[in-house]
Amino acid sequence: HTQDGWLLRVQGLSELVRDATAAFYSGLDRIEVLVRDERYPRNREQVATALRGHLLHVIETATHVLDHLSDDKQEATS
Repeated sequence: HTQDGWLLRVQGLSELVRDATAAFYSGLDRIEVLVRDERYPRNREQVATALRGHLLHVIETATHVLDHLSDDKQEATS
């Protein structure tokens, strides 16, 4: 809790905002529940699996970029 209220960090899951993240302060932003999903306890593992998959994709992409940067640096020093 901060002087601006609770900090809520969220990640989009729908197609339009899937890779987007945002942060909201309860004291500054109007926050309301638009849809109550009583399935959450049942689909918690599905959500966790999706997030793990996203994290693995980010790690693989970062590794690929670092490999290319390393190759470029070696070529420049040769």
